[in-house]
Amino acid sequence: NVERINSIPALIGGTATTPMPAIAVEKYFLCRNKEIISTQFVCNLAEDCRDGSDEETC
Repeated sequence: NVERINSIPALIGGTATTPMPAIAVEKYFLCRNKEIISTQFVCNLAEDCRDGSDEETC
């Protein structure tokens, strides 16, 4: 079970208008339906995005 993150800016202490550091972008995957998951769950043979977009390009 993957904990979904509602907002990367909130996670890193920023705001919606604050640019995200590059390191944050590298650690997270934006699903097609706008969910955000850790990159460790992309292409792991399990659909962690509710829309399955994390497994589409594997």
